[in-house]
Amino acid sequence: AINALSESKDVIQEILQGKSLALPFEGVADFRNEVIFAKLAKEESTSKLILVKETLEKIFNEKGILVKDDKAFTPHLTIMKLSRSPKIRKQGLKKIDIKLYEEFKSHYFGEETLTSLDLCSMVKKRQSSGYYHSESSVTF
Repeated sequence: AINALSESKDVIQEILQGKSLALPFEGVADFRNEVIFAKLAKEESTSKLILVKETLEKIFNEKGILVKDDKAFTPHLTIMKLSRSPKIRKQGLKKIDIKLYEEFKSHYFGEETLTSLDLCSMVKKRQSSGYYHSESSVTF
């Protein structure tokens, strides 16, 4: 997987054509009222990000690393996640009330620039920051 990620760098840089990929986030949505997130605005950057994703899948598959995910690709920025709030869940809260974030349905949150990709372990202990353990990273 580390080799596949490393090999993907040049191909992804070709897709980006030497330019940074600014990803604008606007509006909020949820996953089953358990995760609240800022949505990626539908712009040219969305199609480029999808192309980067598809390129990564192709390279990983060619290396014999099957990338299969039945969930739809939904690029987003997580704002709140109930599973990361055990105290709240113990109090019996199972879903986040839509009224709490309704006013942000069309709020513009700003841009995040794609500068690197991390190959993260979902089974190793997370970093002290809460971020997944990074096995490898490529920077653009």
